[in-house]
Amino acid sequence: SDDTDALLIRLRAGEADAFAELVDLYGSSMLRVARDYVPSRELAEDVVQETWIAVLRGVGRFEGRSSLRTWIFSILINTGK
Repeated sequence: SDDTDALLIRLRAGEADAFAELVDLYGSSMLRVARDYVPSRELAEDVVQETWIAVLRGVGRFEGRSSLRTWIFSILINTGK
């Protein structure tokens, strides 16, 4: 969506507010999904945190072949496995 595209541009520019918006958008659902892959909430929180680190490191390489949300959740699932 246009909102997500604008968010992605801001994220790539290193805007902290953009990252905070992304966490607000997806953080709670990421935690729910991570709980399907690991046995405890603490581990799920670690998976989510590792995912955010990977997102920040990889956002410059995100090519938009999928939605930003799909890309983030694929990282989450691979991290949780």
